[in-house]
Amino acid sequence: MVIYPLLKKIPEEKIFNKIETFKKKVMKTIYAISIFVLAIFTAHAQTSFQRIYTKNPYNQFHSIQQTSDGGYIIAGEDSSNAILLKLDPNGNTTWNKTFTGNTHRKFFAVQQTLSGGYIATGCIYVGTYTYKIYLVNTDANGDTLWTKCFSGLYIGQAYSVKQTPDGGFILAGQSVSYSTGYEYAYLIKTDVNGNTVWTKTYSKNNHGSCNEIQNTSDGGFIFTGTSAGSGYGIHIVKTNSAGDTLWTRLFCDQSGATGYYGKSVIQTSDGGYMVIGNDDGSGFPFPSGLLVMIKLNSVGDTTWTKKIVFTGGFVINNAVFNSIKQTQDGGYILAGSASVSGSFPFLTDNEAMLIKTDMNGDTLWTKKYGLSNQSQGIAAYINTMQITNDGGYILGGYSNSVAWGGYLLKTDNLGNSTCDNGSAIFNYANPYLKKFSGAIVGSGGADSTVFTIVGSFDTTYINPCLPVPSICMVTIDSLTQKNMVIWEKNIDTTLVDSYNIYRETSYTGVYAKIGNVSNSSLSTFIDYTSVPLQKANRYQISTVDLFGNESYIKSSVHRTIHLAVDLGTPPLVNLSWNAYEGFTANTFKIWRGSTSGMFLLDSVDGNTFAYTDLNPPASDSLYFIEAPNPNGSCNPVAKSYSSTKSNFLNVNNPAGIGIIEFSPNTVFSISPNPATNNITIETKQKSELEITNINGQIIEKMKIKDNKTDIDISDFASGVYIIRAQTDSGITTKKFIKE
Repeated sequence: MVIYPLLKKIPEEKIFNKIETFKKKVMKTIYAISIFVLAIFTAHAQTSFQRIYTKNPYNQFHSIQQTSDGGYIIAGEDSSNAILLKLDPNGNTTWNKTFTGNTHRKFFAVQQTLSGGYIATGCIYVGTYTYKIYLVNTDANGDTLWTKCFSGLYIGQAYSVKQTPDGGFILAGQSVSYSTGYEYAYLIKTDVNGNTVWTKTYSKNNHGSCNEIQNTSDGGFIFTGTSAGSGYGIHIVKTNSAGDTLWTRLFCDQSGATGYYGKSVIQTSDGGYMVIGNDDGSGFPFPSGLLVMIKLNSVGDTTWTKKIVFTGGFVINNAVFNSIKQTQDGGYILAGSASVSGSFPFLTDNEAMLIKTDMNGDTLWTKKYGLSNQSQGIAAYINTMQITNDGGYILGGYSNSVAWGGYLLKTDNLGNSTCDNGSAIFNYANPYLKKFSGAIVGSGGADSTVFTIVGSFDTTYINPCLPVPSICMVTIDSLTQKNMVIWEKNIDTTLVDSYNIYRETSYTGVYAKIGNVSNSSLSTFIDYTSVPLQKANRYQISTVDLFGNESYIKSSVHRTIHLAVDLGTPPLVNLSWNAYEGFTANTFKIWRGSTSGMFLLDSVDGNTFAYTDLNPPASDSLYFIEAPNPNGSCNPVAKSYSSTKSNFLNVNNPAGIGIIEFSPNTVFSISPNPATNNITIETKQKSELEITNINGQIIEKMKIKDNKTDIDISDFASGVYIIRAQTDSGITTKKFIKE
C-alpha cells in the first residue's frame, strides 16, 4: 500500500497576498533601476550655466518658465519698462521685447499659453503712487495680440497668472481700497480674450495679498500670500472654480512679535498642498529671515510644519525663499537667497540657494551659488524657479553687484552649476505656528482698457563664471616701440572664444575696450595707438565665451614703465621712471647703447626710480629700463618673456628713435633698409610673410618657398612697416622703413 503525505490546503487569500507582495517587490526593483537609468541619462544630457543680462540702469527677472521648444520665457522689468525675454536651452537670446509707454510698467509673471504664445501680468503706474493690474497676451514671437489694464475701485498689482482649463486666465495679486486703505488678496478671472468674467477679494483683519496661485485638480484654485492675524501671517485660501472660498488657513507667530509671509504654493501628488513662506524673525540677536514649510492635506489640515534658518555668516541673516516645486521622487526643491556675510547692521552679500528635501521636508542637500566677494562677484536674489525637462533647475532673479542685471542660473538635477558651488548650512528651528480659520470674501468689478504696445529689448550678456587669465606683464615691444600686453592661457579655455583688451582712459579707473584677440592666436596684444614716449598706460583684459558673453570681472591692472630724461650739465644724463604696476620689481636694470646694440649699464633696487649717467660715451644715445618679473617668465607659446621694458629713449632726439634690432635675427633678413622701391627677403626656411603698417593694418600676405624673394614696395606710403614671418621655428618680426 502506497501512503501519500497529507497536503495542507493553503487559503486562496494568503496565496493572493504573497503574489501581491512579490509583485510589489519586483515593481520597486524595476522603479529603482528606472530611476538609476534615468539619472545616468539626465546627467549626460543636462546643461548648466550662469548669466547676467544687463541694461542700464538695471533689470530684474520675476518669472521664468521652460517653453515647449526646450528654451525659456522670462518676464521682468528694467528701470521703467516691462520686459519679455525668450531664450534657447543654453540661455542665448531668441528674441526680446520691451513694453513701454508714458508710465512705468512691470511684469511679475508669465506663462506659455495653449496656443503657443505667452500671457504676462504685472502692473502699470498711473500716477500718485497708484498702480493698475496689467495683462498682455502675445504670439509665439512676443508680438502683442491684446493688452488689458484693470482699473476701478482698487489700486492693483498682479503677481501670478495661470491659464485655466477653459482657455481663460486667472490673475492673483493685491488691491488697495482708495477710500479705506484696506488691502485685499485679489483674483480676476478672464476669458481667453482677457475680458473679465469675475473678480474676488479676500482678507483677514483688513489686510491681504496674494503672491502665487495654482489651478487645482478639482477645477478650483489654491493661493497663498499674507494677511493679518496676531501679526502678519501666511494666508492660504482654497476656492472653487468661481472663486468662492472652500476653506482658508492663516499661520502666524503665537505672540504676534514676528511676521509671516506666504510666498509659493503647489498641489502635491497626494492631493494635498505644500506652502512655503518667510518668518522675518524677532530681530537682534535672533536670526531673521527664516524659511517656513507647511504641508497640508486636501482639506487644509496641517500634516507637518518646518522652520529652517540659514546659519552661515553673521548672526543676523536674511533668507528669502520665493519658490517651491515637487520633484519626481516626491520630495521638494526650494529656491531663494540668503545673506552670507557682512557686519551689523549692513548685510552686503547675498547668494542664490537651492534646498532639496524628501517628502517630509528633511534636507537631502543644499547648494549656494555666486562669488563670495560682492565687489567682484555676484550678490544674487532669486525670485523664480522651475524644474526643467532634463531634471535640472532654472532660477531667475537679479544681481546688484557692480551693475544691476537680470540673473539666470541653470543647474543639473543635483543642483550643480558652473563656478563656485558650495553647500549652504541650514538648521531646523522650533515652528511656533498658530492656525486660524475664516476669511472675508467679496467681489468687485474691473474696467478693461486696451493698449497696443510693442517694442524691443536690447541685452548685454555677462558670464559670471567665465575664468579670466591674469596679465603676465605689459611691456614695450622693441621692434614697434608700442605697448604690448602679454598673458598666458592658464585657464580652462574650452568655452573661450577670445579676449578683450582694455586701456585706462583719461579718467582714473575708467577703461575702454581697444582690441580683441582670438583664443586661437598668441596671447599677446600690441597697442598700436599707444605713445610710450609720452606716458605710461594701464591695461586690463577680460574673457569672451563662445556665445559672445563677456566675463563678469576683468583681470588685475598692469601698467607700463615710462622712462623720461632730464639733461643735466654735459655730459650728465638724468633718467627717471615710474614704478611698474602688476608685480613688485626687485630690481631695475639700466641699459645704454645705440642702434648697433644695447649694453647693461647698471642696476638699482626696486625702490629706486632715478639714475644719473655721469659719463656717457658720445656714440651712445639710447636708454631703456628693464624690470625682471619676480614671478618667472611668461610663455604665450611662441616666445618667452621674462621681464618688462620701458620705452627706448634717444637723448639726442627725445621725440623718436631709429631702427633698433635689440636681438639678432637669424631667421630672415631685409635689405636694403631703409628702401625706396624694392626690398629683398632672405630666409633659411619656408615662410609665410605678413606685412603690416605701424597701426597693424595688413598690407600684403605671401608665401616664400625660395631662400631669396624680392618685394615691390614702390606703391607703399612712406613710413615704418612690420614684417612677421611664420616658420617652423615660430613667429619672427622685423621692421623696415619705406622712404
